[in-house]
Amino acid sequence: MDTEMINDKVSQGIMLISAEKYDAAKLLLEDIIAEAPRTMEAYIHLGNACANLGKYDEAIESFKKALLVDPNYVEAYFSIGSIYVLMNEKVKAIEFYNKAEENGFISWYIVIDPSNWSSTIYFHDVYHNGDSNNTLECTGILFDAVINCKR
Repeated sequence: MDTEMINDKVSQGIMLISAEKYDAAKLLLEDIIAEAPRTMEAYIHLGNACANLGKYDEAIESFKKALLVDPNYVEAYFSIGSIYVLMNEKVKAIEFYNKAEENGFISWYIVIDPSNWSSTIYFHDVYHNGDSNNTLECTGILFDAVINCKR
């Protein structure tokens, strides 16, 4: 598969995710990876599709594979941390949020409810603007927001 075809298929996967057709996106992205296993973008979007399907272990595995292809894609660390938040594994979430920051990732936010942008948590801003002084407290804020959103 040539680069243009790979990019087209990844774009199709992104469109399927946007249309909330996560199963179809997952299958397409897995096919891309089977044919072109060094396609970092396919791993990232596969992780997103898996996360939306509630397949958190598969999502984490996909984000970790993206890091094997491109160790500089630090957003994958943040994505893994966010999955651990959803899994209620605070210690692991903190570990990966710290890895993200240690590797230069500074634009941290999570949209708790896409229909309500005021629910967005700017994790990095809470951490660095004096509202909190440690990752544990910030992650606690994030966990509280996720729990409140699920109610």
